[in-house]
Amino acid sequence: MLGRPRESARLAATGLEALHRYGLDPTTLVANQVEALAAIGEWDQADRVSAAALRAMTATLPHQPLIMRASIEVGRGDFDAAARCLGRRRRRVGAARARVARRRAVRPEAGQEELLDLTPREAEVLTLLARGYTNREIAAALVISVRTAGVDVSHILRKLGAPNRLEAAAIAHRLSPPRA
Repeated sequence: MLGRPRESARLAATGLEALHRYGLDPTTLVANQVEALAAIGEWDQADRVSAAALRAMTATLPHQPLIMRASIEVGRGDFDAAARCLGRRRRRVGAARARVARRRAVRPEAGQEELLDLTPREAEVLTLLARGYTNREIAAALVISVRTAGVDVSHILRKLGAPNRLEAAAIAHRLSPPRA
């Protein structure tokens, strides 16, 4: 923002408008806009933008919206509301880790599908994701649309409780035995 949060908020809104025309919704730009709006005291607008972001991001970044909301509440001076937001994040992460630990403890020999409660297609997508494939490359390899690949990736992230593709890939690598 370089000391110009009002200009930053305006530019973020312009950039998001342009990108939405192409079906893109860059999370980082939304977060930057919310941060700029909070910095200039535009709490209601920051609240509207973050609420829209919350609806759009929960599939792929389930924890980021709560962190953004907590930041807004801190800016407003409502530390109890911020603590509640962060408490929800902590409970979600703990629940996801507990699910994986329970599945691993019950059936350590189970494949990723069963272990992570994935569909066969999601297990295939996770394997490719763990190899560093983009959605476009996943779609080409599995002969599905890019949109379908993106939806599968979103479902995988949600089921694993992973905030991003990198963490999902790390989970897949930890659960898969090394291959000769």
